Formats: sequence, structure tokens, C-alpha cells
Amino acid sequence: MSDFRPCDGRLPEKVLEGIATFNAGDFYEAHDLLEEAWMAETGEIRDLYRGILQVAVCYFHITRQNYEGALKMYARSLKWLTKWQPSCRGVRVTELLRDAETVIEALTDLGPERISEFNPALFRPLQLEQHYWCDRCGAEMFEHNCKIVCPNCGNRFDCSDLNIHFD
Repeated sequence: MSDFRPCDGRLPEKVLEGIATFNAGDFYEAHDLLEEAWMAETGEIRDLYRGILQVAVCYFHITRQNYEGALKMYARSLKWLTKWQPSCRGVRVTELLRDAETVIEALTDLGPERISEFNPALFRPLQLEQHYWCDRCGAEMFEHNCKIVCPNCGNRFDCSDLNIHFD
């Protein structure tokens, strides 16, 4: 029996490229890149990619002053992202959801009549967790609730272990 969980493993290059594009503010292109990754993936992790791309589409709609489209895509993103909290494959999902909620609150405060006044500084970069490498086998390790686990060999330690310094 395998202990593999969907959040174990690395993000595909196309997803990393999509996140970098998202963080650069090119939400339409980020959507395209993330959609490619979503369509290529057959496992349940594809829902994570779908949720991120829907946040990108939400933000794109805001830049195009499409109020209803933004609200619709935000609601859809919640369906796909919520189950991956707090983080998955290095994506800080809880922070993404909180940032998107802040955007939507500001948008709804403005309403459709004043969407042109939306402050694009509210579009926060999508945060990725720090990467760790297993000292046993060299594989990339990921943080899960402050537990660092190697998906390859099972080596694990607490985040607090990272704060131990030797002189």
C-alpha cells in the first residue's frame, strides 16, 4: 500500500510557469498555462490547478471590468481550492484564498458601477512554501502543517528543527 498523497510531489513545470505569470500580473496568460497543466493531469491534484486558474480568470475579469464574471469565477475557485488547505505541493492555498477574498470584498464594496476604481495593488502574488531537500535521499520535501516529509523515503522532521543553529 502506498502512502502517497496528492499533495506529495512537485508542481509540474507548466504550473510553476503559470504561477510565475500570475505573480507578474498577466492573468490571462497564467490561465492558459494553468489550463494546459489542468488538462494534462488525470489525478485529483488537477482540481488544485483548476482552482488557481479560476482565481487568475477572476482577476482577469476585474482588469476587464467584468464584475459578474469575477464574482462567478471566484465562487468556482472556492469549490476547487478549499479542500487543499492549508497548502499543497508548496502552494499556500489558505493564503491564496484569503488574498482572493480580500480582492472580492474590495470589489463588492465598489459594486459594478465603480469597478474602474478597483486598486490592482490588492492582487497579491501567489505564495509558494520554501523548498526542503532530504538529507537521506536528496528528494524534495514539502511542509504539511509544520511537518516536513520526504515523499520518497519517508524521512520527516518538524519545522522547529530548522531553527536549531550550531556554532
